[in-house]
Amino acid sequence: MLKREKSRKNSRVYEAILAFLGIFILILASALGVNTGILSHHPRLFPLTYIGTADAQTRSNNGSLTLLLPYQNPAYGISIQYPFDWHKEEGGQTKAGNLSALSVAFYSPPPLKSAFLKVIELNSTQPLNDTIPQLLTAAIARDMHVTRGFQIIQASTNGTLASKPAYTLVSTGEIFKNIRYQTMEVGTLSGNSKYTIIFEALASNYFTYLPTAQKMIDSFKLLK
Repeated sequence: MLKREKSRKNSRVYEAILAFLGIFILILASALGVNTGILSHHPRLFPLTYIGTADAQTRSNNGSLTLLLPYQNPAYGISIQYPFDWHKEEGGQTKAGNLSALSVAFYSPPPLKSAFLKVIELNSTQPLNDTIPQLLTAAIARDMHVTRGFQIIQASTNGTLASKPAYTLVSTGEIFKNIRYQTMEVGTLSGNSKYTIIFEALASNYFTYLPTAQKMIDSFKLLK
């Protein structure tokens, strides 16, 4: 009984962090001209490793080749490739109870800057007892509370991320009045950490950036 109650408390803390993250990761400051400094700018806690040479290529929508740069962060335990003309922004650390979250985001180039892809590591000092279906359910519940007119386009628990079982949630909704977004979220578990990748764009531009986002997601690897 005590073990069950403890698990419920951990779950509530876990959902609280996801709800907080869900708010600031879904805001496209550049596209909307909104100042979100108090939400997304935190002191840098760990040195980041950036390799300034391209080691891969992908085709953009007009058929031209786009250089992909490798990003590695041993502190996060991740590596991912991203287009050379996307802006990289390092997140800070968020803590709640025995949980801590770290993140890095990649924003599409100007003039639109209407899409981003964000990687979040949620680490626990205690074993995570969640399952992939439970993570999907929690993600849906979170978005229903922070998104106006939330609609599920796809919800699946048979995907993969970094060669591990993963859930996929594709949805649409309004974060601000009359501004509709479309989002793809992929998440998996590894040890005491949950890794989530969120790709979001204005609904009118979602499919323009989707091939690039999928290439980034496919390149994601765990270093630990």
